[in-house]
Amino acid sequence: MRPKERCGGGWHAVLAALAAVLAGCISDHRSDVAPVNPVEWSAGSSAVVEIDNDDTLSMRELWLLVRHNDDLPSGRLMLTVRTVAPDSTEYAERVALPVRKETGFSRPWSETEALWRSGAVLSQRGTYRFAITPVETVKGVRGVGVEMK
Repeated sequence: MRPKERCGGGWHAVLAALAAVLAGCISDHRSDVAPVNPVEWSAGSSAVVEIDNDDTLSMRELWLLVRHNDDLPSGRLMLTVRTVAPDSTEYAERVALPVRKETGFSRPWSETEALWRSGAVLSQRGTYRFAITPVETVKGVRGVGVEMK
């Protein structure tokens, strides 16, 4: 008589798949949004947001967030984003954020988000500061920020 075979190998695969799904669901998303004057956000006036980083190995997506009303025209919002790493290293770049107005219903505020960096590795532990500045004076922006996914 042969001993009964166990089908434990299949359970290991199921548990591994479940762990992978759960890890994706609880991944570390961080964001910060700074308020700006919705009547007029002046060119050269920066809004600063901060994101703490403990993970120096994972590749992340960095998204720009803009909260706005209908006074902000559709098109591209030109921004300068200056990143300051925990060791004070700075990097600045110009970003064109596409803005599209919602149609079909009226809301007092909308949020536009756009992928800014894909595959970014924040290689230092500590607080990263992002200074977001409009290239030209704009109306209708209530807040700007960064989300790390």
